[in-house]
Amino acid sequence: MEVLLIVVGRVVSLTGERIFLHVLGEGEPGPVTTTIAFGGAAALLWAVAWASGHAQIAPAAFFPSIIYACSFAIYTAALSKGAVSAVSPWSNLSVLFLFLVAPDSGWWAWSGLAALGMGTALLVTGTTTDVIPVWMMIGADVLFVVARVLDVGRAPGSAVTYAANLYGWVTVWIGGFALALGQGHRIIPLVQRRLRWSFLSSLTNAASYLSFILLMPRLPLWVIEGLGSIAALIATLIGSFWLLEAMAWRKIVGSSLMSLGAVLLLLGHWTVGGAWSFLR
Repeated sequence: MEVLLIVVGRVVSLTGERIFLHVLGEGEPGPVTTTIAFGGAAALLWAVAWASGHAQIAPAAFFPSIIYACSFAIYTAALSKGAVSAVSPWSNLSVLFLFLVAPDSGWWAWSGLAALGMGTALLVTGTTTDVIPVWMMIGADVLFVVARVLDVGRAPGSAVTYAANLYGWVTVWIGGFALALGQGHRIIPLVQRRLRWSFLSSLTNAASYLSFILLMPRLPLWVIEGLGSIAALIATLIGSFWLLEAMAWRKIVGSSLMSLGAVLLLLGHWTVGGAWSFLR
């Protein structure tokens, strides 16, 4: 039951993160938005670490933080510049990239690849104004997979310690980049104008990564990443109907097929009972 609660928390936080980052960063430079969202998340994680007696330095988080900083910066810029319903589904490709590390030739795998292909085709033919944000999300996926693999071998016993350290370093890298670009003066005014979205972005950002670290010793990496496909689909639905983004039907069907493909790829490595036995 504990694992199931973390799983639900991960899906909810990932969905919220994508929506709130889009609203926070709409019309704003990517480094500025990323500094606010991840800086706030770092502050929240360090507060939790301090309150729980785990406020310690974790050197293992230093190198992965560089990869994550690049991935998060591109990820946030993609969500800020493009429509949520057009960009979010492409985050499912991280599952495909993990699959390619250890490919499977079974029926589940080929079905997953077919579903991903059909979903991609629908989204590509319907994408006109979000081409650059989509490619940015794909680039973020590649870096994201590299960072996840590094996490598996480096994350220490205390999840909140590692998460707080990693997000602290990510904030340093991205905040420094924003300052180097001469955008540092825009950070505080953006927080003041969009205080609610700054807090919600930070909260869901911290929760989504902390849930990943908590699930890592309990579930295979593929299963954890596959949960993101559910969040991508929900974000697409919200973007289409709540944010009133265009071409709703194509994005919904395409995102649904990509999400289905991601799940089928997961099942290509585990039997249905084995992959989801944690729910029992």
